[in-house]
Amino acid sequence: MDDDLATYLDALARGECYRVDAVLKESALEMTERVFLIVADGTERGPFIRKRMKIESGLGEAYERLWRAQKAGKRFMHLPRIVECGVDGDDRIVIMEHVDGATLDELVQNSSYTDGAALTISGLLCDAVMELHECFDPPMIHRDLKPENVIISPSNLTLIDLGIARTFDKDAERDTRSFGTRGYAPPEQFGYGQTDERSDIYALGMLIAYCFLREDPERRLVESEFADERIPESLRPVLACATSFDPERRYKSVRAMKDSPDMATTLAEMESAAAYVEEEDAAHASKGAMSAPAAPPPPQTSQICNVDRVPGSSRPVSLPPQAPSVSNADNAMKDRRPFATIPQWVGIIWNVLVIATWTLFAIAAISVTFFPVEGDTFVSPLARGIISIGIFLVGLAPIAFGLLDKSWLKRRFALLRRFAWWKVLLFCVAVGLAIMLASAVIGTVINEAVMFSASAAG
Repeated sequence: MDDDLATYLDALARGECYRVDAVLKESALEMTERVFLIVADGTERGPFIRKRMKIESGLGEAYERLWRAQKAGKRFMHLPRIVECGVDGDDRIVIMEHVDGATLDELVQNSSYTDGAALTISGLLCDAVMELHECFDPPMIHRDLKPENVIISPSNLTLIDLGIARTFDKDAERDTRSFGTRGYAPPEQFGYGQTDERSDIYALGMLIAYCFLREDPERRLVESEFADERIPESLRPVLACATSFDPERRYKSVRAMKDSPDMATTLAEMESAAAYVEEEDAAHASKGAMSAPAAPPPPQTSQICNVDRVPGSSRPVSLPPQAPSVSNADNAMKDRRPFATIPQWVGIIWNVLVIATWTLFAIAAISVTFFPVEGDTFVSPLARGIISIGIFLVGLAPIAFGLLDKSWLKRRFALLRRFAWWKVLLFCVAVGLAIMLASAVIGTVINEAVMFSASAAG
């Protein structure tokens, strides 16, 4: 008790010693900030993440449970390290490490992302959620697994934002509050029952599907049992079982999901591809020199809170912090996404060509409007301007935007990442054609009206 009080008072004393560098998220119930600790000599340490959560909302209780476990000596591979927890008035304060890396939704937009990376990340996602469930008794349920809450660093995968995570209560009939992100949260999370490990398994299945689709899975895809060519055929039954509407039909645990024959087959494809690439690299490195076969390396195992990792999960994700790439195994996997491996400089050149073409049409439209060519039959300059500018300047603008490489925009605006590139292109073409048609009709009507008025006056 005395230790808890001392820790609490120390947290309050240091509360004003943090410099806020940026507000990352803010709502009525919580605020997330990037902060630096100002120490006695005036230097700064960090960055750290500081969360302020309203105690009455029930948010943040999982952080305190994780903090106590870490203070007791437990080490977690896929969860952030909590520095301190405290209370400030009506707010629960949590200080934790700043996890470097790219979020999963940022990573999948990278041009070097492949299906091999998706397989690697799928295995690590299983390990991370398994750690959350198996290292706590009773299990801890995340309840908000989504691409934005997964950080991929050069050698690890970390689950973040445990704000709405809860402890499973076997006596409760349903959750006291409904939180989560639609599209990833299971039905029972919105008032149909209590969430348990199977609720996270639902979100885990949707996350793995996202890794291959590079976009949020739609409900109709779930209903079709993930019949999509971008998803490996051996993985589809796993995702269909994990995302069943009825929790009783889902896997009972993440370990059961990862140990299933279909999942093992999918992960074996990744391991065989990796082994093939390693053999190729070794052959090139030896430059044809003959050498005795090397002894097999010892099996790589690691302990997560006294829970053994499932075989096949120890492979790291080789991702540089600033420019995410993929491991050598990824290059052996065929990428099914069009344009996914096109270098960024090619996209820049393409954008310059598209913008230059549209600019030429725009100049021509303005020129025709103010300097009509010989034989022009338009009586009304207004009609001429509406048709030429409406078709070649305004109408072509959305079509040109649809043709642009928008990877740089998708990294800044999450909304664009929710739509496939061909859907955006079709929408832009439809808008452009509609503007062209409207301009032609309006311009023609105005010109005919002017001609009729002129003839009537004559």
